[in-house]
Amino acid sequence: MIFLIDHNIEGQALMLFGSLTTGGWLDVLPIHFMSFDEAQLSIDSSDRMVWRFCSRKADDSLNRESQYEGRRFFRTSDT
Repeated sequence: MIFLIDHNIEGQALMLFGSLTTGGWLDVLPIHFMSFDEAQLSIDSSDRMVWRFCSRKADDSLNRESQYEGRRFFRTSDT
């Protein structure tokens, strides 16, 4: 699970990440906090640019998941 963190809430995101770590949630859920810098987005990116980035990430994630599910399905049906 990827959370794109706006520069205005980086401090709060750091605190939340610390709480998730302390609570053991990162052992259960694959969570990644991504900054605009890491995403190669300018801090003054338009909402449209941010939406396009998130849409591409979601498409990539769905494609990887469907490919994984497809491989698992074929492996299961072969046994």
